[in-house]
Amino acid sequence: CKQTKKRILCTMAISSLKVEAMDREEARITAIRERGEERRDRFLNARQRTIGVDVDALSRQIAEKEAQKISDFNELKSQEERDRYVSLLMEQQAAEDREMRNRELQDLRGTWEYQNSLPKNNAPKMGEPIIAENCGTSAVQKFSGEDDAQLDRLRLQKEQMRSWNYQQMAEKRAGDQETKDEEERYANYVKMLTERRGVLEDEEADDRKQWRLSVARDNMNLSVQKEQNRKLAAEREFEEKSAEVDYQLGTSLLCEDTSVAFKTSDGRVRRDGFKGYSKDQVALFYKENSDLIEKKKADQAANDQEAAWVEHSSTLRYLMEENEAQRRAQAQSALMDQRTFVQKQAEEERLRKTQREADRFGSVGPGYFDGFGTSVR
Repeated sequence: CKQTKKRILCTMAISSLKVEAMDREEARITAIRERGEERRDRFLNARQRTIGVDVDALSRQIAEKEAQKISDFNELKSQEERDRYVSLLMEQQAAEDREMRNRELQDLRGTWEYQNSLPKNNAPKMGEPIIAENCGTSAVQKFSGEDDAQLDRLRLQKEQMRSWNYQQMAEKRAGDQETKDEEERYANYVKMLTERRGVLEDEEADDRKQWRLSVARDNMNLSVQKEQNRKLAAEREFEEKSAEVDYQLGTSLLCEDTSVAFKTSDGRVRRDGFKGYSKDQVALFYKENSDLIEKKKADQAANDQEAAWVEHSSTLRYLMEENEAQRRAQAQSALMDQRTFVQKQAEEERLRKTQREADRFGSVGPGYFDGFGTSVR
């Protein structure tokens, strides 16, 4: 009766452990589904979705991975404790079974010894030869085909089953550890790529900014140099023209005495004796021409300044449009990369979910029971 009660208690303990394991598995699957739903809602919400790499989301994902690792580690420890407890119960049950068999064997041996001590069973050791033809079926004491090694075989089978269970537990722990290490390496790889991409983008932005500033400085220097060259050329041309005019005004070949028309006795002007304008008149003409030239130069300088400003504005507008086009192209490229990355993560999550659904209750391979009963026969 005590053995029956112990067997019932062991069966109830194992059943409760199985139910508890199934509840934990169901809770883990529910948590995975909730995280998936939250992640899907976050990606579909345009107010919370960010362009490019979401560092906060990656940080939360790493924190969730760490929490999941801790949970899996605690669950593994709990599973090991449960397995040790079940193994201890099985060993206790096996020890009690062996003790019960030993008591039964002792009782049977005592019964045999008692029966052997009876007078009817104290036959002489040397009797008449046995004639097999004259004996009946009840005289047979040992039959062919009896299993004398049944207890040893059962003991070896139990030890082999226990060894296989330990081996399967070790393989499961190794597989879980490998999966965790692979996920950690993948998360570190994604984090390294994100950091490296950010550094490269910052370096490219700095290089573009320095290039634009260098081009603007070069354009400014070229415009200043061009203006200086134009002013020097204009000054040289003015000096050459002034020297030519002074030479022409001072040479006797071109300049005649203009006072001939005024040299009359009665002071009349002889128009037929006109020899040209006087120096004062010529100087007045040159002064008027110089004033006109200066006015045209001022007008030309104003026009040149306005043209330079228009050119500068066009250059700035072109640079801004080019920068805006590059920024849009980079944003589009980052969006495409993010979309590809999200699709890849979704596909990987779907595959992992399918694998978890397939391996949720575990399975026993077709070759698991092939070796039973073959080690001692």
